[in-house]
Amino acid sequence: MRDRTVKTLREQILAYEPADKMEQTSKTQLLQQWDVLGQEFFRRPEQGHVTVSSLILNEQQTAMLMVYHNVYQSWSWTGGHGDGAEDLLQKAIEEAQEETGIERCCLFPVKLYQLMCCRYKLIVKTEKK
Repeated sequence: MRDRTVKTLREQILAYEPADKMEQTSKTQLLQQWDVLGQEFFRRPEQGHVTVSSLILNEQQTAMLMVYHNVYQSWSWTGGHGDGAEDLLQKAIEEAQEETGIERCCLFPVKLYQLMCCRYKLIVKTEKK
């Protein structure tokens, strides 16, 4: 299953038409990092990481279920880190179930909606002695 999922994800990234310069840069950086790290790209959070998200809609598609994110103090859709998951779609479903308690769902066609690479710097504060 992993090879199919990863291949599909890479194909979607390659076919993705960036909306702006930032997305084009993100697309380039993502593919470069993937080429360098190979399958480790999905398991090495210090180099970056893959996240998954789910939009949970009612049957009429007129309402969306949101969850409250305590760290950011805001409402959001469900999701989380890929954590080296073998199947990213299954990981998104698991995150949705874990965060909401939903037991079953009907999937819409899977589509890549946004690409974003963020560079971050870890800042560690220590006490002065």
